[in-house]
Amino acid sequence: MDSESKVKDQIFKAYDIRGIYSRDIFEETAYLIGNALGNLIGPGKKLALAGDVRVSTIALKKEMETGIVESGANVYDLGVVPTPVIDFCLTEFNFDGGAIVTASHNPREWNGFKLYSEDAHVMGMGTGLEKVKELAQKGAKKYTGKGSVKDFAGETIRSYTAFIVSKAGDLKGLSIGIDPGNGSYSGLAKDILKKSGAEIVSINDFPDGNFPGRTPEPKPESISELKNLVVEKGLDFGIAFDADGDRGIFVDDKGKVLRGDMALALMVKNWVKKGDGVVYEVSCSDAVQEAINEKGAKGFISPVGRAFIPEKMIKEKAVLGGEISGHMYFSEARNADDPLFATTRIAHIMSERRKKLSELVAELPNYESFAMEIPVEEGIKFRIVEYLKQDLANAGFKISVLDGVKARLDKGWFLIRASNTSPNLRLIAEAKSKEDLDSLVKVATEKLNRATEAVNAH
Repeated sequence: MDSESKVKDQIFKAYDIRGIYSRDIFEETAYLIGNALGNLIGPGKKLALAGDVRVSTIALKKEMETGIVESGANVYDLGVVPTPVIDFCLTEFNFDGGAIVTASHNPREWNGFKLYSEDAHVMGMGTGLEKVKELAQKGAKKYTGKGSVKDFAGETIRSYTAFIVSKAGDLKGLSIGIDPGNGSYSGLAKDILKKSGAEIVSINDFPDGNFPGRTPEPKPESISELKNLVVEKGLDFGIAFDADGDRGIFVDDKGKVLRGDMALALMVKNWVKKGDGVVYEVSCSDAVQEAINEKGAKGFISPVGRAFIPEKMIKEKAVLGGEISGHMYFSEARNADDPLFATTRIAHIMSERRKKLSELVAELPNYESFAMEIPVEEGIKFRIVEYLKQDLANAGFKISVLDGVKARLDKGWFLIRASNTSPNLRLIAEAKSKEDLDSLVKVATEKLNRATEAVNAH
């Protein structure tokens, strides 16, 4: 096969690279992308390289390392770590760029790559990833002198642990349930939180790329074991991480899942100060902006994704960012999405307010919400959204097209957007009452069905 057939167009998403191993992504894919990244950043530069726990990661990471070395760049091998750890190390040790082999929360047969340029900037399409794609598809470009490889795993874990412990403070008296889902935070999250004084009860806490405990993505239906654990053991709260550790889903003391945007609203209400900037994405509840207004903070809306929110935070000098999916970003954590850091912030809020997590959640505005994923062919999902933009505008809806199409009505709003990481459309709606929500969902579903039929017909 030629280089282009090993580096397929469809594996390049908005802010990372993902596909099914041995169907979309091969060892040669890893080699060519590593070589392209090394050539783009430059010979002699220092690149951090890490991987998650997936079965295919070992082989892909090894080939990526070879590609980088043959570009003349130097590899610092961080080992198997969560994504927030490489985010931390990129700035802590002044790396010139880097990569982690991971497919984040996708099913176990998937794998991929998250790439970084200087100053820990995430490479997305339009911010460097398109250049990597172009170079990789042209084939390997070997430098006359090879780069070097240095084992940096020990230094990585020591530094990250010290950072989180220094920010966590004293967590004595708090009991926390954690579920790493056999992913990259297995063992590490428990060890770090224990060093901060918290009592930790963990499940699915050993690394296994087959993910025997649950799916790599923590969803309300997949983390029942954690919900039961928190209630049965009388723990203060729980958190479930996704496979690569850049997302966390909180469970309160009653075993109720706290959606990512509501965790963000809670953080705004109890931690953000007047004048602080907060970045949130288009599918977040209106409760987030209400909390921002209440604190006299400044809200900034962003497209969904880790390639967009950190950049918006830097631009606006924001202290906090978040997504409905459970990503939470902190300026203190180098604008990275770090759920372990978020865990320490939630713990502090509970200690300072002397309230249970369920009581803090009860203080937030209460909206009725609906969310659904609709599988569609990868090639038409964006065409459906484009059709909807025109259709809803022609029908007189008040719309926003920052990411997908969001229609706001008197009774609430609905959003239809294409997933950046999977062949799905996502429909989200919110209203003050169940009756209004049902009405909104009916309108949105009818419009979506019409758009899908129209696009398929052409």
